Formats: sequence, C-alpha cells, structure tokens
Amino acid sequence: MKKRDKKTPLGIKIISIYYFIVFLVIILSGFKLLTNVFNVLILIIVALIAISIGVSLWKGNVKARKIVLFLSGLSLINSVLNLLGNLDNPLQSIINIVIVIPIIVYLGFSKEVKDFFSVK
Repeated sequence: MKKRDKKTPLGIKIISIYYFIVFLVIILSGFKLLTNVFNVLILIIVALIAISIGVSLWKGNVKARKIVLFLSGLSLINSVLNLLGNLDNPLQSIINIVIVIPIIVYLGFSKEVKDFFSVK
C-alpha cells in the first residue's frame, strides 16, 4: 500500500464533510420511511455509501473522487431537468446546482486536487 505524505486539501475536507452531512440527513429524514424492511435496507445502504464516500475522499481514494464526480454530474443533470420540467419547488434544484457545480469544477479541474490524488 502506498503511503500518502500530502495533507488533505481544505476543499476535499469540505466536500467530505458535505457527504457526512448527507449521511446524517439521510438517517434523520429516513425515519418516516421505516414502514417496511425493504425501506430500512435501502436507507442503510444509501447512508453507508454516503459515509464511505466521505471517508474515502478525505483519505485520497481516487475511486471516491471519480464516484463523487459521477454522482455530482448525475445530480446536476437531474436538477436541470427538474427546473425545465413542472417542478413545484425549484429552490431545491437551484440549491443543488449551486452545490454540485463547484464540486465538479474543484474535483475535476483543480491542480491541487489532481496533485493530492496522484500517488508518487
């Protein structure tokens, strides 16, 4: 296993913390969905994925970076489509767009991030 001597950049820490918050929101908001075993299993799986992405990103896992870029891209597409469709409350989509665009730009194009995720 290769050792990472570089310190985790602040932006990566912020995105990781965002995924920790997503984990908490999933858990707290999911209590109303606990009507059957299937919903409980889905809730647990999604929450575990969110927390593992946050931890892996913080540690500099290249796969976590790719997963976050992919999920952020899907989220951006979904939010734009929601804005173009008949959405009752566009504020949620706008907030999501404001969050995911900087994540995509930072993780995709920042030299600091590319250096952090490259193992030398």
